[in-house]
Formats: sequence, structure tokens, C-alpha cells
Amino acid sequence: MKIIVEPDDGIGPVIDMIRKARKFIYANFYLIDNDQILSALKEKKRKKVDVRIIYDGRPYGEANVSQESDAIKNYGLNYKMAPRQFDSPGVFDHAKYMVSEKAAMIGTANASDASFSKNREYIYISKDRRIRRALRALFLADWNDAGTKRIRMPRDLVISPGSERIICALIKRAKFIETEEMGDDPAVLDALKKRKRIKMILPSSISSEDRQRLMELKRAGLRIRLMPVNERYMHAKMIYGDRIFIGSENFSSTSLNKNREVGIIFDGFLSKRKVKRAFSKDWKISIKL
Repeated sequence: MKIIVEPDDGIGPVIDMIRKARKFIYANFYLIDNDQILSALKEKKRKKVDVRIIYDGRPYGEANVSQESDAIKNYGLNYKMAPRQFDSPGVFDHAKYMVSEKAAMIGTANASDASFSKNREYIYISKDRRIRRALRALFLADWNDAGTKRIRMPRDLVISPGSERIICALIKRAKFIETEEMGDDPAVLDALKKRKRIKMILPSSISSEDRQRLMELKRAGLRIRLMPVNERYMHAKMIYGDRIFIGSENFSSTSLNKNREVGIIFDGFLSKRKVKRAFSKDWKISIKL
């Protein structure tokens, strides 16, 4: 297991995972347009590796992003857009993961340039067979637009739709959190209000609605800071407690109950220390709400 912190660790570990694949590599990203990642996938395809990509195709609610589609087509890669379940107004395939016969990668980062140069992101790379098998089954179910009810998920994987209960349970034991959005999920907001003195960092570009929710949480006793955009963009979704969660899930009802999202829960002294150090750096340069 390896925890990657961006932009500190750069794109190298992701490219290395792709290069080590020998039989297949499946990638599901909300956004995928990074040339280095696409080039590495193209090289695997040239070597007869089974390369497949699922991406949302409508980031930010746009009808279609032809530039992204063209980028994938130009590399000659086999791809599909999100399954029908996630192809409706306000609902997305927001996942960010890759899986091969050798490793699984789950994180907060899209396959975009900003993820490895400007954003705070966390990525988890594991060789755990249970995780690899479950993610491969999930990918193929979505690739074939089939159901996922029969897939046995390890307890460490956090999959949406249906992750609200697990996220709330993690919040109840949290010490600090980084998240791109505050979101509107009532159960999450209630769980946070009961956890006084939690430290939270969000981007300074939050919406006016999120700012109002944060003020309520601040009055309830939470310590909240905002990351200036000129320092770095807070794109992470991380919950740190007795264990650590990272993933694509935001704290919105749609993200937890309707979107395709993928996250992971893990621990380990070195991993916890690395994430804690990143949060401490972010806390020092962020500003009070």
C-alpha cells in the first residue's frame, strides 16, 4: 500500500502503475485529459494490454465536452461514457480510480493536469487482491451498463450510490477533514454538528450556500479554515480519524446517494503520518472563516 499526496509527489507514481500493467488496465475518471496518462495508456494498448476508459462526458453539468472526447479518441483508446444510471441531470459518474491485474488506485484526483500541479489531492495505491477484484468487477459492470448488486465489496471500499451511512460513521470519529464542498446532505451536517472542535479546510471559492452552512457549523463549535486559491486548490475529500478515508465522495446527497463514487478506508502509521503532515501544512496557510 502506498499513499500519494499531490501536488507534492507528482504524476510519477500514477504513470508507474500504468506501465506495470501486463494484462489489463481499466480507468474510470470524471475527467481524463492529461497527456502523460493518455500516452502511457496508449503505449499499453500498443503492447496488447486490454485498456478501457469510462468517463463522465458531462463535467460541471455540460451537455458534452467534445474536447475531452477528442483527446481520448486521438490516442486511439477504447472508451465509454457513464452508464445510463449516471447520465441524468445533476447525476454524474464522479469516480476516480484505476485497476490492473497488479494494483488498484483510488483517490480524489482526476486524470487532469491540475490534479498533479495545483490541487491538494490524495491517492491510494494497493496490491490487495480483494480490492483489485472488486474494482475490476465494478468497472466491468459499469462498462456493460449492468447492475452491481451481486458484487461483493470489501468493507474498506466506499461506493456510491449508498455511501451516506459510512461517511457519517467516519465523521463521528474524525479529527480533521479536507473537502472541496460542504454539500447539502442533512445526515452529514448533523454528524458534523455533533463533532465539536473538528478542524476542516475547504477552498476559499466555496459557494454562498456552502458558506452559510459552514457558518452554522462554526457556531456549533467546528474550527473551519479556507484555502486561498493562490496557494493551492483544495480538491481533496479526506476524513482523518482512527482510520483515514479518501475518495471521490463530496458531502452532498447526490454524491452519496446517486452518483458513481469510489473511496477507500485505510490506516497504517506511515500513511497516517504523511496525511497528517499534509493537513498541518494546509492548516498553516489557510485562513479562518
